[in-house]
Amino acid sequence: MSEMRTSPMVTNRGSASVREHDPSSLLKLPFDVILALCSLVDPIDIVNFLSTCKALRSHFPEESIWRMLSLRCGVVDLTFFGDRTWFQVYSQLLHTFAPLLGLWASDHPFRGNIMECRINEDGEWHGIICEVWKFDGPDRENAGLYEPSLPRYYESFRIPLDPVGSNPPRLRSASSVVWRIHDRQLQDWKKEGEIHRPSLHFLAPAQYATAVCSIRSNATDCNTHPYFPPKDLSVPWYDQARGFPRLGQEPSDDIVLSEISIEDLRFIGAERTRHLTPPAISVYPPCGLFDPLRLHDPCHRPLGQDLFVGGRRRRSTGEPVFGRYYPITYPVTYPSPISLARHPNDPNWHPASLEGLWLGSYGPNGTEVLYLEWRESANIVRAWKVTGDENVPRGVVSWELDFTFKSEATAVSSLEAFAGLDPGSCMFMWGRGHICSAGYPKHRREMGIMVAIVREDDIRILWGVANGAFRYRRYKGRCVSSEEEVQPGVRQSQLGYGEP
Repeated sequence: MSEMRTSPMVTNRGSASVREHDPSSLLKLPFDVILALCSLVDPIDIVNFLSTCKALRSHFPEESIWRMLSLRCGVVDLTFFGDRTWFQVYSQLLHTFAPLLGLWASDHPFRGNIMECRINEDGEWHGIICEVWKFDGPDRENAGLYEPSLPRYYESFRIPLDPVGSNPPRLRSASSVVWRIHDRQLQDWKKEGEIHRPSLHFLAPAQYATAVCSIRSNATDCNTHPYFPPKDLSVPWYDQARGFPRLGQEPSDDIVLSEISIEDLRFIGAERTRHLTPPAISVYPPCGLFDPLRLHDPCHRPLGQDLFVGGRRRRSTGEPVFGRYYPITYPVTYPSPISLARHPNDPNWHPASLEGLWLGSYGPNGTEVLYLEWRESANIVRAWKVTGDENVPRGVVSWELDFTFKSEATAVSSLEAFAGLDPGSCMFMWGRGHICSAGYPKHRREMGIMVAIVREDDIRILWGVANGAFRYRRYKGRCVSSEEEVQPGVRQSQLGYGEP
């Protein structure tokens, strides 16, 4: 906490003099004033301040202080924390792990992954639960329309609160993780005498780029995979304000090689670069004990040998590769304050109302997560892939719409794929889509797409000569109390795409 300074005191004669600072003057302040001062500084400063003397330590039990700090973390009441106090909830859980709450995106090559952390609401235990999203297989066509599916939420790990009655004197700085492998919960376990423990890590910035390599006719060719997040951290889906769990920052893993299986692509690797990826979190499951494909957040198997690429040795550490997770901006204000109109032909509608998190159908590749960005300077809406596929991976733009030329696409409304849509309430326009062959090689191209904006939460796109239109739906969040547990550790929404 910064040192407090005295101010000149004006005497009755109008002259200024500086008096000695009286340390006891702080002790004479009313508690309401102390609380107001605490609201202006960081939690660590508050703890240091209250620890300076016996008189100030007497304010530690004051629940209003810890409630104020919990409100900063988005926790507004103690409904889901049993009989604990605000001090217990904040000191044992929120101080260290509150930045986990929300959505996280993995840099897992090609497909990526989404992890969501929230306060557990089922009452059996109290703390933070983190789940990964999984979508059912390929999206199926229904009456000429490919519909995106809502995710199933697979419990990945949990950070439980200490039992009621414990009251640690210091802020908690370590995680107690329970990892779930399908329907089995495992804390610690042994294999061949070695103890394995799932763990949560806060990783330092990494100075490497991911490379995806193929082997054709005994020649190895490598392409740099798209940076994730992109080099320009102003991409809208990356949440720069949230921060990370208060864990000790660890150095990032060294360069590794690992196997993949996408047509003739043989392995992924990494090479040093001048670009620094931002800090990240990572969760290390027992990849060596289970088939990686059975994990909710699959790791890559290690490559069993070193390879020479371009005359240079690419080293394999023999260790599995785990994803780095980055915070996603969510929720976005909905509906956008710029426009309260739902239909794009309403005079009060604005393209900025499309900004936010969406789920889109990519047919055989299944449902993917996108973030729609409105760029006012260019008058375009751009769809960033937060998750991706083997053709167009996570971290790149899938399609974009230029609203400067929206009036030129009236003929799109007559397309058979858009039959049944009301031209009076929909907006029809052209756009640009990005496509590529498997592996995302250097040869990529754009194609024209035909777009119907049905509402601020519903877009349909016809890609070239596809047999049907592909639908994109806004993701509006969850209502956990209405979800069904379809199997142990797996939840599914029962509300469809309705309001959360």
